[in-house]
Amino acid sequence: MTDLFEELIFACATGDTIAAARILASREINPNGKWWLRTPAYELLRTLVSHPDTDLNARDKLDCNVLHIASSRGDLVALRMILASDKPKPATDSLDIHGYTALEKAVSSCEVTSAPMMEALLDAGADPNRPNRVTGRTPLHRAVIGPFMSGENTRAKSLAMIRGLLEHRETDVRIRDGAGFTARDLADDHNMQGITEVFELHQQK
Repeated sequence: MTDLFEELIFACATGDTIAAARILASREINPNGKWWLRTPAYELLRTLVSHPDTDLNARDKLDCNVLHIASSRGDLVALRMILASDKPKPATDSLDIHGYTALEKAVSSCEVTSAPMMEALLDAGADPNRPNRVTGRTPLHRAVIGPFMSGENTRAKSLAMIRGLLEHRETDVRIRDGAGFTARDLADDHNMQGITEVFELHQQK
């Protein structure tokens, strides 16, 4: 890693946008290098999203684009910047190497920002019924199994996402995953109190 690149990371991490802009303007750092997609500095990602030479359609070795990265990190600010950008950007339902969409990654991350990220992606046209090509699970399936996979401390976040998905006009609760289960089946199978009640209330509407 070059000294100039380390200087860029430090400038972005400390909020020194003037220094970051100066380094990027020098054209000595390639804004489309594979490194920037996986940088741990959120501020650097945000700075590069707004850089005029950055290609928002770039992908890393796992075939992840910036929507996948921002969604999996729980970086709502970066996600909104990408979606609001006038530059050509990835389709909201584009898949990574494992068949995940950005929406599924946002739901799976179970971060505090997961629900608003999910809403931002849905507003941008993400398909709430797009199944994972490996598991056949939709974002609703992923939201339901969140507490089972990640622990009980994620239940409140999962409930917020489940409610949001059920309220979305295009969500189809009848879809079955690769094993033949609907999202409601998974909730019942794992005896997920609170989550099953949300489904029951939805059915009563």
